[in-house]
Amino acid sequence: EPLFRSRGVCTLHRTLVENSRKRMSMFKRKLTKKQEKLPTEVRISKEEIPLAQSDFNLSKVTEIQGRFQGGCTLLVPGRIFIREGTLLKVCRRGPKPRHFFLFNDVLVYGTILSKGHYAQQHVLTLDQMSVSAECHFMPQVYSVDDDGQIDEHLDVDNAFQINHFDKSFHVFAPNLSDKSNWLANLKKFIAKAQPGQENTQLVTRAVWVPDGKVTECMVCRKSKFSTFNRKHHCRNCGKVVCAACSSHRVDLLVFQGKSPKAGEEKPERVCNECFATTPGRVPREAASATKSITVLDSKPTASPSSSSKKPERPPP
Repeated sequence: EPLFRSRGVCTLHRTLVENSRKRMSMFKRKLTKKQEKLPTEVRISKEEIPLAQSDFNLSKVTEIQGRFQGGCTLLVPGRIFIREGTLLKVCRRGPKPRHFFLFNDVLVYGTILSKGHYAQQHVLTLDQMSVSAECHFMPQVYSVDDDGQIDEHLDVDNAFQINHFDKSFHVFAPNLSDKSNWLANLKKFIAKAQPGQENTQLVTRAVWVPDGKVTECMVCRKSKFSTFNRKHHCRNCGKVVCAACSSHRVDLLVFQGKSPKAGEEKPERVCNECFATTPGRVPREAASATKSITVLDSKPTASPSSSSKKPERPPP
């Protein structure tokens, strides 16, 4: 009892409580913004209405929503459950198991706490998604481990890529059959969620190269990463770069040939290679060349102050 009455313990307890409240309020704000982006109703055809209103579908969606600790509301009119399964998602620190739920309009996944219970819910809408069987940076990053040996638990042929406006990543299926089924289902319902947008280029995030697979900057190839030399990711290409090679900030919509709305600009970190290819930017070499030509062609002229200055008298 005297220990808890001490000023130091009370101050520490108060600080921990305040930090916990701040994190909780931040989580609620992010959850509210995420909920606002999600559709409150899914448009479906007349043939799909009986399936969406069936007891099995309603109970299944309600059950999945109850498995998550917090998160968005999944039970909305017109939402149909398609399939679920555990895949290895390549995170920043390496591959980790995540449980995925596919619906007719969204893809939901989360961290596995225990059997049938999940946390850290992520919801990706299918109208801003694309998938591909080939993976970005796969041969250079994932197929070989740090000792130069092939990873036995990660079969490169079982991997595929998910691209989205919010985040893009790689996943590994248990086998080729499961990969084919996931790709077929995703492509089918992505096409339904994007009617008439087959030739439209979507604005998606770049897949980040995992930190653990890179020891030096992927741009300059000279800077070695350490405790004091931090790793950074280019938001446009996903490479791991040093601070000197990623000092520029550009809104990613510019790379897609689009201009952000007024007040909604979001400059993000990009590497020097991507910044050099920014649309509408004058290359540094051209600017420096023009400047040097101007300096070389110009002739020195006497300044007004020097011309008006009287000559000094010689000393007596």
